[in-house]
Amino acid sequence: MKKERGNKKRTPGRSRWLYLLPLGFALLSVLSCRNPLTGPENTDGTRQLHISVQPGGDFEAPSAGAANYRTAVPDASTYPAIGWYEAAVTDSATGTKTYGSASGSSTSLSVTVTAPLSSALRVTVRGYTDSTKALKIAEGSVPAAPDGTTLVTIYPAADGTGTGKIDLEVRFPNTIGVTAVAADLYKGTSLNNADVFSGLAKSSITSVQDDPDYSCVKFTASGVPSGGYLLKLVFTRTGTKTMTVIQAVNIRNGATTSKWIPRNGGGTLLDYLLLEEDDFFSTNTGLGGDGKIYWEGDTIRFTLAEYGQSFTATLDGTDITSQFSYVADADNTWEASGLDMVPGSTYTFTLTVTAPDGVTKSVPPHTKNYFSAVWYVDENGSDVGNGSASAPLASVQAAVDAIIGAYDKANPNWVASGGAADRTTAG
Repeated sequence: MKKERGNKKRTPGRSRWLYLLPLGFALLSVLSCRNPLTGPENTDGTRQLHISVQPGGDFEAPSAGAANYRTAVPDASTYPAIGWYEAAVTDSATGTKTYGSASGSSTSLSVTVTAPLSSALRVTVRGYTDSTKALKIAEGSVPAAPDGTTLVTIYPAADGTGTGKIDLEVRFPNTIGVTAVAADLYKGTSLNNADVFSGLAKSSITSVQDDPDYSCVKFTASGVPSGGYLLKLVFTRTGTKTMTVIQAVNIRNGATTSKWIPRNGGGTLLDYLLLEEDDFFSTNTGLGGDGKIYWEGDTIRFTLAEYGQSFTATLDGTDITSQFSYVADADNTWEASGLDMVPGSTYTFTLTVTAPDGVTKSVPPHTKNYFSAVWYVDENGSDVGNGSASAPLASVQAAVDAIIGAYDKANPNWVASGGAADRTTAG
């Protein structure tokens, strides 16, 4: 009996040993390897990142696509020489965390980077005239190459940190009978009087020395903040006829804008903009592209057929011409967005186009019920407001009622099926 009891005691003992054996092995594995499949995370990702810098194509000649037709650009020979480069390596996601930097006069830089090996990195290089970094000439940014050298192409800077100069010439035939030329330089892409650069000088109309059949006028300026501009030229001809031409002008840090991209959008840059008789005598008052006006929500967009055309626009009789901006990436296209309209109300848009020879024609009016996706509510608003950003409602219920009312107006076939907030389409 005792032996039987002894045997019974030994059996559980062997079981405990058998259970403890794999547990001990697992514990040994944890203590010795932490993660036998993937290994430990390497947080000490210190390594050297090699960078090579090269100037972009804009330093030789800007891209000459159709959208850049008649665009004024800097003369590549006027860019100041780059004598100092500064490179920074940051996180690729936000660019706010810097892992390393280096600077020098060479286009080959080496940056000591301390970051987890799994981090996605980005390299940004800026070029300056000298080590004082008083004037930035160019910059570029690319993802860091996983292996080898990261090649960074830098392009002329236009971030407003510096200024450039203007030295432009425009020629036109004597047969046109131009008696005066007015010019305004607008910052950005909007013909807004508040954004006019005041330092643009204009010469008198003179005969072209090497071509007596043409006259010219020159425009100069210095200290122009770098960036994009619109040059509006208004030519007055014999009598009272005028012709308006709007040109894109690019200003870059330290450079002189004196060249024009030709009409065909390619080839060698020109020393002057040449206007011909057709630019002045055209009677075209139509629209370009597909000839349509696009009106989506609070945004209206259209394309003019010719650069010599001008336009006026009204919304329910109110002049909104100044709210239209030139769309830089589209050929002679204009757009106004954020128009102040009351949700659920009907508006009429009228566009009048003036041809280069002064002929004026109104495009058939466009009438549309404006249905906004947003009604604004503010504790300081009023339930008699219209729900726009400038006249918000005071309560959510007022917004719900306004939305239902707008749907009713836009969809007269809707009927109530369960209450004021429950509408279904009839039929």
